[in-house]
Amino acid sequence: MATTSTTQPAPATLPDGVAFLYMNPGDLIVDANIRTNADITPEFRQSIRDLGVRVPVTAVRAPEGIKVREGQRRTITATEEQVPTIPVYVVPDGGDVERIIGQLAENHDRAAMTQPDTAAAYEQLALLGLSASQIAKRTRRTKAEVTAGLTVAKSTIAVEAAEGYALDLVSAALFAEFDGDEDATRTLQWTAERGGSLAHAAQRIRDERARTQALDAERTRLTADGVTITPKPGYYEVTAGREVTALRAKGSTGPLSAEQHATCPHHAAYVHYDDATATARAVYICTDWRAAGHLRWTDPAAKAERTPVSESERAERRQVRENNAAWRSAEKVRRDWLAATIAPRKTPPKGAAEMVADAIVNQASRLSYAADRGFQVAASLLGHTSEHGGRRYIANLLSKANTPRSHVITLVVVLAAIEECTGVHSWRSASGDSGAADYLTTLETWGYQLSDIEQIACGRTPTTEPDPEPAEAAAPAA
Repeated sequence: MATTSTTQPAPATLPDGVAFLYMNPGDLIVDANIRTNADITPEFRQSIRDLGVRVPVTAVRAPEGIKVREGQRRTITATEEQVPTIPVYVVPDGGDVERIIGQLAENHDRAAMTQPDTAAAYEQLALLGLSASQIAKRTRRTKAEVTAGLTVAKSTIAVEAAEGYALDLVSAALFAEFDGDEDATRTLQWTAERGGSLAHAAQRIRDERARTQALDAERTRLTADGVTITPKPGYYEVTAGREVTALRAKGSTGPLSAEQHATCPHHAAYVHYDDATATARAVYICTDWRAAGHLRWTDPAAKAERTPVSESERAERRQVRENNAAWRSAEKVRRDWLAATIAPRKTPPKGAAEMVADAIVNQASRLSYAADRGFQVAASLLGHTSEHGGRRYIANLLSKANTPRSHVITLVVVLAAIEECTGVHSWRSASGDSGAADYLTTLETWGYQLSDIEQIACGRTPTTEPDPEPAEAAAPAA
């Protein structure tokens, strides 16, 4: 009868003069190091606290004790965090020349993980059953980064963008969001190549998508109802058409409604998109009200006749509409940034106290405006999800906050008050809204990347070139 034998691996043999020990980090001596600053980050400290030292440090024997040659940060942090033991390789002392060469190799020749590598690691953890929240907790990363990494791992174009443009995972995930949309991808690539804000570019794409979808949905409804759709007339365009509600039937004392006019052979409609509410609606018109026998509801002499305008004036109006749309997109990105970056802080950023003081002294009207509306924008930035009760929500947060956190909450109230008083008027003149310019410049010093339109609001000339028009793209009639 055959017997089964189990082969045990032979114990590793260390080279002569090398020892592998577990030692109390406090007993080690940190030798001279080419690093002038240990640069112990909170994330690194938390990793040592949670996991201990996983990679052995390298040391040499000296008359005064065992000196660490490679692993300065690990040893210092483990000592401060009172880690009982850490792994140590004790090697022969090759002198200062070998020490410096070894430390250079330790710090320069080691390749950092790429963002796609990190995304793939998150994906593997997810496949092993960990949720995004669990991965974030175990790896000491933000949930936003982990969620973005899981998104990137599933998108080839996002992985390529992360590598090709050296993007963080949150930025690379924007490529995954628009995967399959060639025009959107081209815009993001153009933005990344020029070092622009991908967050702002993505928001503009979302806004344009929402606009197109809303317009298409309203046109589909009109078509189903059998209504003829006409292009929206230009502001100064003189046509034979007139809005139905501006007309009345002969013998009638009230304006026509769309229902009453539906049987008119000249019944039609164009679709108007409201940027402020992000909605599309049909505007019903009579394409030839004189031929239909209708009368003007208002006295024609009460309004001056519109006169033709020059092409330069038309171009200026088009630019105004474009800039207004850009500002609304930037506002969404900016407020998302405030909610994600400033509002959760435990301590205020540098210069916060000066900004709050300036707002109290010089921008009392803005604070009053926000107060009249219950500080609802501030409450939203701080996590309030209801449309009401903002003031009570903030008061409750303040009652539970320590002093540094209460300063952050106060700062958010001030920032939100300034936000409420900005708008499409803010980009028109840098001197016309200096409060907005100062506000945006301060956010920039805290890490916010200004969009082109926000740079204009600060009195600057944007450094990026205009986004090229997609090939063979026809502008939809609005």
